[in-house]
Parts: sequence; structure tokens; C-alpha cells
Amino acid sequence: MPGEDPNSPNYYFERANVALRYSLTDQAIEYLDQALDKDPDHVPSLNLLGAVHFQVKDYGKAAAA
Repeated sequence: MPGEDPNSPNYYFERANVALRYSLTDQAIEYLDQALDKDPDHVPSLNLLGAVHFQVKDYGKAAAA
């Protein structure tokens, strides 16, 4: 099944999306950091990380992502 490989950035990206559904922004950031450890150029994770940082008003990190 796609997204079930813990070596894939999508694995962590999907978990970050679930965490956000439950307003667990800190956990979502951790998952996104793990996704970016797997692939620093994973665009969906970079995009979502920027949005999460913006949501918690950490504008400097949002701009960097």
C-alpha cells in the first residue's frame, strides 16, 4: 500500500496531515521534519511545514520553509 514505507517521506507527510486534523501542530512539525530528513526536497512537506509555522505565527520559520 502506498505511503506505508517508513523510509518514504510520504509516510511521515500523511501522519502530519492526521496530526493536523486533531490540531496537534507540534506533532505535525515533528513528522514533517522526519519527512524532510528522508527527502529535503519533498515539496508537499515543505509546503505544509510553511503553512503550519504560519498557523502558529512563527513567520520566520514559515518563510524559510
